Amino acid sequence: MSALKRAIRFVSALSKKPTQSISNGKVVLFHNNVRISMPIKHVEELVSQGVLNWQAGNLETRDEARAWLKRQKHVVAGKEDVISGNVIMQSENDTITRLSKMSRGCSFLQAHHVLVANRLCKLIEKSQLRTNITQDLSIVRVDGNTPSPDISDMSIDARTKVNALLSHLPKECGGVVLDVCGFNKGLQQIEF
Repeated sequence: MSALKRAIRFVSALSKKPTQSISNGKVVLFHNNVRISMPIKHVEELVSQGVLNWQAGNLETRDEARAWLKRQKHVVAGKEDVISGNVIMQSENDTITRLSKMSRGCSFLQAHHVLVANRLCKLIEKSQLRTNITQDLSIVRVDGNTPSPDISDMSIDARTKVNALLSHLPKECGGVVLDVCGFNKGLQQIEF
């Protein structure tokens, strides 16, 4: 079993509140007659990454453990390519995918950047900020006025979240992020 699979199994088992012991330089978990162990140095690495926490002599999973497990399971499932320790995540957005590919030994975007960009793309999609290319004929004109189409509460909440996220970025950077993640523009279009 690979070290990554063992770590996933260990963290998953720890989230089920098993009995714990330390013997021969390993932390041993017992749950449903299953014994899972991991060397203390590997456990310490998970603690330093913020996945686990020592609490009164026992290990506990932190809130970040669920997200860590999900990311690592994607790596194991082959949904991400692992090249020399760097994880390259795929994106539906071509610009983000190109920026995350390895070039001359490094990539412009790291795995956590791509993860955030993918989440922002989905949030922008929910917010219905993209303009329609074709005319919407379902809107009926009344007295020469065109009523604005109603947007859902989910869209309003998504727009609020997008504004909150972009407000933490410098104005120029926020505009580029919105163009790339929201409107699928390439860097040449943005630069022009």
